[in-house]
Formats: sequence, C-alpha cells, structure tokens
Amino acid sequence: MSIALDPPRWRAAAELFDEALELSATERPAFLDRVCAAGSELRAAVEALIAADRNAADFLERPAVEHAEAMAVSRVGERIGAFRLVREIGRGGMGEVYRAERDDGQFDQRVAIKLIQARPASERLLRDFLRERRILARLEHPHIARLFDGGMTADGHPYLIMEYVEGEAITTWCEAKRLPLEDRLRLFLAVCEAVEAAHQAQVVHRDLKPSNILVGGQGHVKLLDFGIARTMDHESTASSTALPRLTPLYAAPEQIRGERATAATDVYTLGLLLHEILTGVPAHRVQRAAPGELVRAILEDEPEPPSTVAARQRELGTPAVPPRRLRGDLDRIVLKALQKEPAHRYPSVAALAGDLRRHLDGLPVTARADRAAKPLRRWRLEASSRGRRTVPARSRL
Repeated sequence: MSIALDPPRWRAAAELFDEALELSATERPAFLDRVCAAGSELRAAVEALIAADRNAADFLERPAVEHAEAMAVSRVGERIGAFRLVREIGRGGMGEVYRAERDDGQFDQRVAIKLIQARPASERLLRDFLRERRILARLEHPHIARLFDGGMTADGHPYLIMEYVEGEAITTWCEAKRLPLEDRLRLFLAVCEAVEAAHQAQVVHRDLKPSNILVGGQGHVKLLDFGIARTMDHESTASSTALPRLTPLYAAPEQIRGERATAATDVYTLGLLLHEILTGVPAHRVQRAAPGELVRAILEDEPEPPSTVAARQRELGTPAVPPRRLRGDLDRIVLKALQKEPAHRYPSVAALAGDLRRHLDGLPVTARADRAAKPLRRWRLEASSRGRRTVPARSRL
C-alpha cells in the first residue's frame, strides 16, 4: 500500500522522522501519539521512514563496521558445493558476498557467492533472495553479472554462485582515471544497455548506484546486485510501514513515497548516476547527513544542472568535466531524467541513451524542446539574481 501525501506533508513527515530518531524505540510510540493522530497518513509515513531506517542496511551508506555488528561471523574457509570461500568482499541488507575458488581439483575458477547469513532467515528475506535468483536466471547480457548456480548450504543458508567481478565503482573509476567527457558518456551508455536489457526482460533494478556498477581493468562495465529488483508485473504487497530496502541518496521520489517502482524509476536513478559521473559529486546536496533533509531534497528540490555544480567545483579545484562542456544539452538531458513526476522523464532508458548518442554525434537532442529546459532557465535566473557570473543559455532550446 502506497502513502499518498503531497510534498509539504512529506516534508512534515521527514521532520517528525528526524525527531523520532533522537528517541529510543520505546519512546517513539508515545511521541507519535502526541504529534499525529493514530491511523493518519502522516503517522503512517513517519512509521514507514522509521522502518526503512531500521531495515535498510545500506541506508545513507552506513560504514561497513555497522553492518558487521548486525551480521554473524565470517565463513571464510568454509566450502560450498565445489567452492571454498576465500575472502569476504561485501555485506548488505540481504546477506554477505564472498570471493570463492573452485576446490575440487577439476579446473581453476573464481566466483562470487552470495548467501543469507541471518539465523534464522526471515520469511521475507528468503522470499526476496529466491526472487533475486529467479530474476538473475532470466537475465543474460555482457554488462550484467551472470548467475551460475544456486542452492542451500548444509546448515540451511540459501546461496547464489555468480560471476566474480573485479573492479571499481563507476564514479571512482571515472575520477581515478580522470576520464574525458566522451569516455564517461560511453561508460554510462554501457550501463544503459544493461538496464534496458533488464527492462526488456520485464525487470526493474530499483537500486542503481555507483557501488552496484563496477568497471574492470579493461574498462568493461558490469551491473550487479538485483537484490531488491522486481518484475514489471509484480504488485507490491508491502505495508505502509515496510518500505523496501533502498539507498535514499540514489532513490527516486516514488520510492521514498512507498509507491510502485517502474522503468521510469530506473530512468531517474540513471539520471542521478549520470549527474555524478559528470560532476564528481552526488546530485542531492544536503547540508547535514539527516535523513529528513535528504527526503525533503528528493521530494521537493530540483537538482542543480551539472554545469552549475561543475562551475562550483572549479572554484574548489579541478572539476570532473569543464562546465562549458556540460552547459546546454547535457544539462537538459540530466534534468529531463530527474523530473519528479515519472511521466515527465524519458519514456525509456533507450530514449535517454538515444539523446546521449545524439549529443555525441553533434545532433539535436529531444530534451531541448520540453520541460527539462524550464528548471534550467530558472537556475540561471536565480544565479543571476544572486549576482553570480552566468553564461547565457544557447539560443536553441
């Protein structure tokens, strides 16, 4: 069940959420009784945010040490099927991921093994894990990590055996290599190909973020972690107080509101990723790491055009990409992908990728003549009113 609140009410919910986090779990019900009526949509929204904060292991990119405190001990050295677990390479809301090597003397092979570690695993966790296995089984693409096998350990832990991908988060790769603009766009287009392939298989990823998109030594992109992915015909059965696990910094407005994710959700998060690839910093700029402030920014604030962010980065040092290279079409493309309303975004990932290819080829882009130009002009007017140096918009909009 989704929660239908207008932006001001969601902002009120976010502020109450911040206050509730300052209280102990036993004090929160009385606090909520004082500030909002039982059974009201406002209270349901606050409770949903509290549940998301409690259940999302990746919420606001918490340090790995916090994950470790909530998880069981390492299983390095144990054998699963024909493989021996060699090294832990990741933890998340669903379980742990290990690098493993084949241990039966047949041939050399390295894989990644993902397993639920919780004892006992909850029914929801098991259901999500099995759903991920079914989803991965239907995906086959050069830029998507492959599923090899799956099963259950002797002590009852479900596992997946997957392609082992060695690389860096796409944003880290771009910055470490100081990639020029064209190379950044080509890497991003490879990500779009992977996501579009998932959509053609009727799968919405719902958790696109830099740490789930790795670039290997030869510059090859791999999309990982379909742990909260859903098929497009999936009808959410989550209650209003049980938002799905997500990373709010890379969430779409409809995800924060608890609404059903669609292909347009992935378009939005691809817009966030493209913004960060072009500027070197996340699209949502909040003054403090407070969940309520981030929720308000996602639901209400229009992201700055990449060229505006790059100009500010230039004042602090060398920007990821010179602002002049972003001004105009790339600003419009990013802002179209980041429209708050799904219907105002690109209709598909293929359409977003098509505009980027037109830009690379020096052709007009579709974003020039639509709503994406409006927030762009507003940003320039606001910058001008603050007395900042601005560059006039190109004559062709």
